[in-house]
Amino acid sequence: MIETAIAAGIAANVLYEVGKKSQQELRELVNGEIFSTPMFALQEKFEESLEEALKDELSEIDKIQDTDIEDHWEGIIENINSIDPVFLNKEDAIENIAASVVTGLGFSNEEDNIVRGKIEIAVVRAYREAVTGFLQRVEEEELSTEFQNRANLRITEGVSKIEKNLRRVETRIIQQNDSRIKNEGFVRFDPLYFRRKEPDQPQIAWRRGFNHFEIEAGYAIKRERPLEEESERIDVTEDIIQQLENDEEVVVLGEPGSGKSTICKQVANEWHENNPGSVFYRQSDSVVPFRNPGTLIEAINATDEDVLVVVEDAVHEDAAILFELVSEFQHDSNVSFLFDARVSQWNSSEDAFGGPEIANLKSNVQPVRVPELDVRECSRIIEHFEDLTDEEIERSAESLYKEVNGGDYGDLLLLAYKLTGPVSTSGQYSGEISAFEYDVHQSFNDIGQADELEDVPKLLRHKVGILVNLLNASRLPVSKGFIHSIATEPEEHWSVESVLDYLEGSVIRSNQDGVGYRTFHERWSTLYLSRAYDELDIRAVNIFEDCIEALILLPENDDKIKSIQEWLSGDQPALSNMHVAPQQFAEYLTRQIGRVATRSPELSPLFISCNISFSETDSVGAEVSWASNIGLSAVYNSRYKTAEQELERGIEVLTASGDENEWTMQRRAVLLENLGIAKRKQGKLRKSWDCHKQSLSISEELDNTIGIAESLNNLGSIEVTRGIWDNARFSLQESLKLKRREGYQSGIPSTLDNLGIVERHEGNIEKSKELHKEALSIEKELGRDHEVAKTLVNLVLALIEQGDLKSAENKCKKALNIFQEIDDDHGIAQCVGNLGLLNQRRDDNREAIKKFRESFEKFIELGSTDEAIDTARNIALLYEEQDNREKIVEWCDKGEKLAESLGQNRQGDIFRKIRAGDFERR
Repeated sequence: MIETAIAAGIAANVLYEVGKKSQQELRELVNGEIFSTPMFALQEKFEESLEEALKDELSEIDKIQDTDIEDHWEGIIENINSIDPVFLNKEDAIENIAASVVTGLGFSNEEDNIVRGKIEIAVVRAYREAVTGFLQRVEEEELSTEFQNRANLRITEGVSKIEKNLRRVETRIIQQNDSRIKNEGFVRFDPLYFRRKEPDQPQIAWRRGFNHFEIEAGYAIKRERPLEEESERIDVTEDIIQQLENDEEVVVLGEPGSGKSTICKQVANEWHENNPGSVFYRQSDSVVPFRNPGTLIEAINATDEDVLVVVEDAVHEDAAILFELVSEFQHDSNVSFLFDARVSQWNSSEDAFGGPEIANLKSNVQPVRVPELDVRECSRIIEHFEDLTDEEIERSAESLYKEVNGGDYGDLLLLAYKLTGPVSTSGQYSGEISAFEYDVHQSFNDIGQADELEDVPKLLRHKVGILVNLLNASRLPVSKGFIHSIATEPEEHWSVESVLDYLEGSVIRSNQDGVGYRTFHERWSTLYLSRAYDELDIRAVNIFEDCIEALILLPENDDKIKSIQEWLSGDQPALSNMHVAPQQFAEYLTRQIGRVATRSPELSPLFISCNISFSETDSVGAEVSWASNIGLSAVYNSRYKTAEQELERGIEVLTASGDENEWTMQRRAVLLENLGIAKRKQGKLRKSWDCHKQSLSISEELDNTIGIAESLNNLGSIEVTRGIWDNARFSLQESLKLKRREGYQSGIPSTLDNLGIVERHEGNIEKSKELHKEALSIEKELGRDHEVAKTLVNLVLALIEQGDLKSAENKCKKALNIFQEIDDDHGIAQCVGNLGLLNQRRDDNREAIKKFRESFEKFIELGSTDEAIDTARNIALLYEEQDNREKIVEWCDKGEKLAESLGQNRQGDIFRKIRAGDFERR
C-alpha cells in the first residue's frame, strides 16, 4: 500500500487550492490522529482507483496487458513510495507519480509518449476519486467541523472545487494527447510538458537550434533591440508579450538563421509560465501538414481560459487557413496569435496569385523584426554562452561581429558556429572556410568514409544523408517514415537504420515523439546538398531522383506504407495521414521539395537535371506543382529553354486533366506568366506577349488584383524591350498603382526597375536613379540578394549614362560577386557587358570589345538572343569608331541574322544602317 506520507501529500496539495492554510499546515492536519481513518481510506482508494484506471486507459495499447499491470504492481507501489511526498502542487504530484508508474511498468520516461499520456490521465482519475472519497469520508464521520475550524474549508464546497480543478487537469492532459490536434502538427503545453525531456548539451543546441526544453533551461539569450536612444534597449520577448496582452496578433520577421523561431519559443514558454491558459504550438518541422483548421478551432473553443496559438514559418502554411483562424477569433480577446516568417515571404506570400487573403491576414497582424546583431548584442551573447558552458571565448565581440555581419547564413547562426567551433584551414579545402561550411563538408565526407558503416553500400549511405537534408531543406519533417521510403528491399531497412544511428548526435537528434529527428538549420542542409552535387556529380542526380520519387509516390503506395510501419513497429504520424487524401499529400510533398529549387539558386542545376516520373494515379496538382517550381527555378538560373519546356508541360497537364475551376485557372495564370518571362528572355516577344495577355485575362476573370498587376508589369517589360516607351510607362504605372494599393511589397521593385529603365531612355537620369534606388532599398529590406544584384545592373546603366563611372564600377562589381556566388550565368553576362560599357566610356575600346565579346558568347550560350543582339550592336559600333570594315561587316552580319531569327525587323534595319555607315548615334 502507498505510504501515509504520500497520501498526505496528495491530500494536502489539492486541499491547498480550496483552503486557507499552507501545504505544510495541511499535511500536519491530515496526518493527525483524528483523521487517521479517512487517511487510511484515501490510501486504499488511491491504490485501488489507480490500478483500475491504469487498466482502463492502457487497454488499447497492444504492448500492455492487464496482467502486466498486476505483475508489476508491487514495483509500481514501491516506486511511488520512494518519491518525495512534498509536492509543489497537483501537477507536480501527477508528474512524479506518473513517472513512477512508467518506470514500474518497465518503460523509460521518454520511450513512449502515448503510454505516458495515458498513465497521466489514469493518475488524475485515481487522484480525483481518492481525494473526493477522503473528503466524503471526513464528512460521514462528522469531522467536517474540524476542517472548517482549522483550515477554513467547507467540505461541500471543497469537493466541488477539487472535482472541477482535477477534471480541468484531466482535460488538459487529454487534449495534449488528442490525436486530432497532433494530426494537425500542434502540441499543447500543459504543466507537465517541460518535464518530459532533458535539454541537450548547450554546444550542440547552439548549433542545431533550440527546442522548448532548451529554451526553458535558459540556453538562449533574450534578444534586445535599441530604442531611439542607443543606450536604451528593450527586451523583444517582453515587448511581444505586451502586444499579445493588448489583443494584438504578432508576426516575428527575420531571415534564416536570425533567431526568429527562438524568439517565438521564448514568448510561448514565458506566456505559458505566467498565464493559466493554453498554448498551441506548431513548429516549422512538424511531422504533418496543417490542413484542417476546424480541429484547432474546436480545441480552442473547448478552453475556457486564455489561449496563445503559435505557428512557425507561417507563410509556409496555407495562408487561407491562417486567415480563417485569425478571422474566427478576431473579436475574442482571450485568443492571441503569434507567427514567424521570413521578411520576403511575409511580404509576398510566396505566391503572387494567392488572392486577397494574404493582405487581409497581414492587416490584422503586427510585424516585429528580429533585432539586427550589433557589437553590444554580440558581447551579451558571448557572455551568456560563457556562463552557460563555462568556456572562455578568447575572441572579442568586435572581431566576431565583423566576421559574421552580412553573412549569407544569418548573423546569429554564424555566430553560434563561431562560438562552438573553430575556422578550418585544412589542406583538403581551398583557402579558409567558416566553421559552418567546414561542418557541412566534414559531415558529408564522414558518411562516405565511416568504418562503422562498412557493411552499408556507399551509395545507400549517401542516399540517406541526402534524403535527410532534402527533407530539412524542403521544410518537411525529418521523419523516420519518410526516410525509410528509400528502402526497396526488407534488408535495406536495417542499412537505413544503421546510417541513422551513425548520424544520431552529429547531424540529427531524435525528437521527443520518437518518430522523427531534429537537425541543423535548413541552410546547413542546402549546403550539404550542394556539396553532394559537387562531389558526386551524376550520381547525386540519380540519388536525388530516387529520393524525390520515393517520397512523392509513397502516398499512393499502401503496401509500402504498411511495410514501413510494420518495420518501425509503431505509429508514424506522417504516414498514417496519407490514406485520408493521398493525392493532396503527394501534391504537398512535391510542392515543398520543388520550392527548394526556387529558394536556393545554387541547387537549381541539380533540380533541373532530375527527370522525375509521376504515376498515373498522382494528382494533377503534384505534376503541375513540380513543373511550375522547376520552370521558375530554370528562369532564375537563366536556363530559359528548360524553363519553357517545364512550364509548357505543366500547362499541358492542366489541359489534359479537363478540369476547369478556380484552382486550375490560378495555376494556369502562374504558368503562363512565368512562361512569358522565359520566352521574353529568349527574344520571343510576340509569344511572350500572348502568354502575358492570356494570364491577364484569367486574373481579370478571377478578380485577382495581384495577378493583374504582375501581368501588366511583364507586358510593360516587353514594351521596354521593343522601345515603345509611352506604352511601357502606361502599363508599368498601372501595375505599380495596383501593387502599392494591395501592399504587394515584394512585387514593387521589379516595376520600379522597369520604370527606371524607361526614364533612363528618355533622358531623365535623376528620376531613373531614384526609382532604381527605391527598388534596391526594398530588395535589401526583403533580404533578396539575387534581386539586389539584378537591380544594381540597371542602376549601373543609369550611373554610366550620368558619367559617375566610379560608383558604377563599384556597384557593378558588387552585383557580379553576387551572381558568381550563386552561379547565375545570365547575371554574370550582364555585369561583364556593363564593364564593357565602362571601358568604352573610358576610351579603352580594346578592353571594351573584349568584355562585350565575352558577354555576347555567354548570351548566345544561354539563348538570350535579345541581349546578344544589343551586345553585337555595341561591338559593331566600336569597330566603326576604329574604321575596321571587316569587323563591322562581321558583327553586323551576326546581329542581323539573330534579329531575323526573332522577326525583329527594326533591329535588323539598325545593323544594315551601321554596315552602310548611315546609323546616327543617340
